[in-house]
Amino acid sequence: MIGSLSAKISLLLISIFAARHLGAEEFGKWTFIRTNISSFAVLLGFAVAVVPLKYISSLRSDKKELNQVISFSFITSVLLGFILCGILILISSETFVVNNIYKDIRTETVIAAIFLIFISLSSFLTGSLSGYGNYKDIALSNIIASLSGSLIIAGMIYYYGLLGLVVGYGFYYLIQSSILSYFFKKALSANNNQLTSTIHWRVELSRFFGFSVPALVSAFIGAFSVLWLFSNASQNNDGYIALGIFGTARIFQNIVVEFCQQFNAPLISKLSRKIDDRGDSEQLNFIVPWILSLILVLPFVILPEIGSLVFKGSEYEIRKLEQIISITMFSTYIILYKQSINRKIISDEMVWLGVLGNIVWSLCLFLLYFNLPINDLSLKLAYSFMGAYALDLIFGLFIYNRIRLISWQASLSKFGLLILFSFLSAISLNSMESTIFERLSFYIIMLSFILFRISKA
Repeated sequence: MIGSLSAKISLLLISIFAARHLGAEEFGKWTFIRTNISSFAVLLGFAVAVVPLKYISSLRSDKKELNQVISFSFITSVLLGFILCGILILISSETFVVNNIYKDIRTETVIAAIFLIFISLSSFLTGSLSGYGNYKDIALSNIIASLSGSLIIAGMIYYYGLLGLVVGYGFYYLIQSSILSYFFKKALSANNNQLTSTIHWRVELSRFFGFSVPALVSAFIGAFSVLWLFSNASQNNDGYIALGIFGTARIFQNIVVEFCQQFNAPLISKLSRKIDDRGDSEQLNFIVPWILSLILVLPFVILPEIGSLVFKGSEYEIRKLEQIISITMFSTYIILYKQSINRKIISDEMVWLGVLGNIVWSLCLFLLYFNLPINDLSLKLAYSFMGAYALDLIFGLFIYNRIRLISWQASLSKFGLLILFSFLSAISLNSMESTIFERLSFYIIMLSFILFRISKA
């Protein structure tokens, strides 16, 4: 855990360095490029990581069938990586895009498209190692890749600016997939598994379409909604600057969400296996992200100066950046909350429900973005995303409780309501422009009270 945290911190520092060194406009271009890659990467994560994660742990005794699952997933990851790489290169080409969205970042986008091959492979390898329970190997891979990649990225940014940042991340993904491949090969050998050319394609395609495709459709809706929205924003006057400010605020969100995602696999496994103890497992599924939100997220919501401090003396408007950091980190709390529901959807094999949730989220995002009476584009983006996450969560809590996928006792317990009160109070204190001392005092009081309640539970 400590090693993984150090890896995330190294990437956080690189992102901060990039935001300061490049400035709002150039970092806004990187935000748009990264959104392109992330949109496809989310698809790859759902398409190639979910099946091995789900079935390796449950088919350990059936070597022959497990070999087929692993082999099919490997082939799928390679094919999808090359296919999506080609699609991104195509849509960024001058002949494809009518309104020339990519005209200022075409070279960087084409280079970044190659990332998708390594990201796809890494998603498969991470899902497989998680299925084997080799979480230490995943953490060690991330540590080595993050630390070595950070040094490369920093040097490339310093000498080559935005282009260097893109190429530097390419080296990072290459290093990560190479190390994961080494540990994956060891895991195969230790468990007497192997890649095989003898695959029951009908069975494996049935698994893929029954489990991965719903997740793939769900991810497609959410990811490309963001990509389309950012494409629209980039065409405004100072659009890249607004994306740069919003992207800078999201640096802290991305690091927290990525760090907390390492709890997904253990919690999904627990929800899947503990059939006789589902009540305790379900409560833990919600309590873990609430505690993480309290420790990692609430300080940024109530004291956004923590994040803006590293941008003092830069070209960023600090007060606006603090507003957006606070709003964005409140969205992070909602994201972690919603992930508890998503884990339950996966463990109960009701993945098509995720499609419905992402449709609701996307509709809310578009409605808010095009109707909120906010002139500042960066603030408009922040409030639109926060509102969409909040409305989607409310919809999910109501619908999934109605169909008994989750229970009110677990999803909206007294502890959960106390955490929600803390975040709403933090937002209110910021809007009233309370002093740092007042906000810090509130956080210490709330943290002490909640930890006391936990110790007595």
